[in-house]
Amino acid sequence: MSSTEQPALPDPSDRPVIPVEAPDEILLEEATTKVHRAPRYTNFMLLGAIVGVICALVLTFAFPENPVYDRGQVFGFLVLACIAIGVALGCVFALVLDRILSKKAATVVIDRVGTQPPVVPTHDAASDSPVFNEKSE
Repeated sequence: MSSTEQPALPDPSDRPVIPVEAPDEILLEEATTKVHRAPRYTNFMLLGAIVGVICALVLTFAFPENPVYDRGQVFGFLVLACIAIGVALGCVFALVLDRILSKKAATVVIDRVGTQPPVVPTHDAASDSPVFNEKSE
């Protein structure tokens, strides 16, 4: 077979349709709630930490070298401070974004649908009261 020849795909309309029986579903509960998009705080914290490391790197080489501390020590000190500040700013930004997005919340109706088999109580012939699955000792 050459590269220009391709086998014909079967037509999906030729396949027989097999009906699938769904179980009898009933509405168990209905409630209303508000839904809105929410930011992922860990992503904003991680982004803040990355920006903090980049700021520490820039600040390390932006100023002349200190005769008391070498650049590695200065970078280490700045990384500690800049990561903490970056994570805090990332959290604040995520909180502000969450507050803005919560104003665009939508009210939706939630349907709890399920299947419940019919409950048929069994009666004890002697006492004419329902029998429950109790453990006998």
